[in-house]
Amino acid sequence: MISVSTFDPMDLVHIKKTEAYADDKYADSNAIYAHHSDNSFVHTVSYGGVPIAILGITFLWPGVGYLWGILGEGIKKCPKSFVKVTRQLIEQYAKNLGLWRVHMDVIARYHPAIRFAESIGLTREGLMKKFGSDGHDYYRYARLF
Repeated sequence: MISVSTFDPMDLVHIKKTEAYADDKYADSNAIYAHHSDNSFVHTVSYGGVPIAILGITFLWPGVGYLWGILGEGIKKCPKSFVKVTRQLIEQYAKNLGLWRVHMDVIARYHPAIRFAESIGLTREGLMKKFGSDGHDYYRYARLF
């Protein structure tokens, strides 16, 4: 059974991160920072009571939110349910927070993240060269409401 709860920093300990985050030394600290920020909402997605992902949205300015996540290997156990829950979270964020746009950045070399962005209803807007802290290229994906 998949469930969504308010993020607890200890949830990060239980997530076996996907290969996309193997070299990202900032992922955990960014999630904790967002958790303590007044302009972010952060949730833990669990499967069978075990955290499998951290999902959040950060306000950039009124009407626009930046989606982000730390996805764990556990999402492979429930991919369809995970996509469904993520879509529901995005819909709730947009409706309850008055957003007309949400967007996220995806590592261009990591095809599972590209498939995920597209499966949750986002559209690719462009390539950002050498955007990542590691110098990797990223794609910008967005959805308008």
